[in-house]
Amino acid sequence: MLASSLVLVGLVGFVVLVYVVVVVGGGEAVGRTSSPLVSLSVLATALVALGFDPVQTRLEALASRVVAPEGQVSRTTRCGSWPRRSAAAMRRRSCPPHRPR
Repeated sequence: MLASSLVLVGLVGFVVLVYVVVVVGGGEAVGRTSSPLVSLSVLATALVALGFDPVQTRLEALASRVVAPEGQVSRTTRCGSWPRRSAAAMRRRSCPPHRPR
């Protein structure tokens, strides 16, 4: 629960930071500060959409390291490799040949 909260706070911070830098900073650079430009808002939305998944992945990894005590593996890390482990186990296991009746 704490890890999820840290990820949520980080994502909110990411969205706010991108919006402020692009819309407010871009408005200052253009010289229009009274109202935000729609094009800058669209650009900020596109940047958030493109960056959301990589930022979320990095924040989840960071939160797992912060929350999990030293030497323990978090549930996300442990379960994240399950598909690879089960596929490797299935490749090693040989199935008996099919015998027609």
